[in-house]
Amino acid sequence: MKRTLSVLLLMALIAAMLMPTMAFAVSNPNSRFVKTGNGKPLNVRSGPGSNNEVFFQLPYGTQVEVIDTHGDWCLIRPYDEALWKKANNSTNMWVAKSFLVTKNPGPWKKPEGPSYEDVDAALREIKPLEYPVLAEVVTSRPSNYVHLRWIPNTSARYSAQYLAGEQLLVLAQSKTWSQVLDLADGHVGFILTNNVNPLLELNEEVEAAIVELLQNFEEPEAVGAAQ
Repeated sequence: MKRTLSVLLLMALIAAMLMPTMAFAVSNPNSRFVKTGNGKPLNVRSGPGSNNEVFFQLPYGTQVEVIDTHGDWCLIRPYDEALWKKANNSTNMWVAKSFLVTKNPGPWKKPEGPSYEDVDAALREIKPLEYPVLAEVVTSRPSNYVHLRWIPNTSARYSAQYLAGEQLLVLAQSKTWSQVLDLADGHVGFILTNNVNPLLELNEEVEAAIVELLQNFEEPEAVGAAQ
């Protein structure tokens, strides 16, 4: 009986010693969870920026502690000691802030595809502009991308992605979606209207100037001869 009591007391003592550590991992205000849009692992880089080397990846849902921030990048450390050991106990683990959330996202679930009714309703609201509008891409953070989707629905696949400041030609628009043309490669698709900032409306005079510029670009020999 005494031996059983001693074992129970020992177990209670060990539990009491572990509780502060467990509470820290849960309640720490700097605690975050990895959440990627496609459920894939998150790249860990050697410095704060996409130009730095990717040397490790964190699985979706991994809990980490944010040690420091630098712009849109966070210096982190995984709570899982085994996972940290796989990263060679690196103290220089940087990830994009946009992929860290405060609540555990749970298991990743593949989003359902867009319904015909939703797409049809979105297309009906989009109206052609009298003149195309040259616009620049706007993102919530400089490191974020805007996706060019083949239909006006956030669940649809995308054919291209753009960073803030890149320019597109807006052909048609609704309050929610804009149909745009990428003048660089000819891609046409849809992006959210909130992600485009009009720069210049193309009246007949401006449109003629752009056409002339494109013609000169396509005929370099003729331009050289004129010079």
